[in-house]
Amino acid sequence: MILLAQAYHKTEQYKLEIRQRPLIERLIFNLTHFFGARHAKSTGLDKANFQLRMAATAFNLRQLLRRRGHKQTKLKAEAPLLPLPEAALA
Repeated sequence: MILLAQAYHKTEQYKLEIRQRPLIERLIFNLTHFFGARHAKSTGLDKANFQLRMAATAFNLRQLLRRRGHKQTKLKAEAPLLPLPEAALA
């Protein structure tokens, strides 16, 4: 098992994942600490999924405004935009 892990650590896939990890961690931190994604406000999987999508939308709007030059005073972290789920586009 350890030998498999050591072999995986030498692959390009691992290097890509390690490079992307700080961005993902920062994104999760922002969603849970500033956009209410830590706890669901209502019951049911559909409502919790909707709440998470709204938090991701708010996060994406904030990032879009920041990239267009609007100033923000409260949050300092920079992270990539979240991809929209295909179900939300329908």
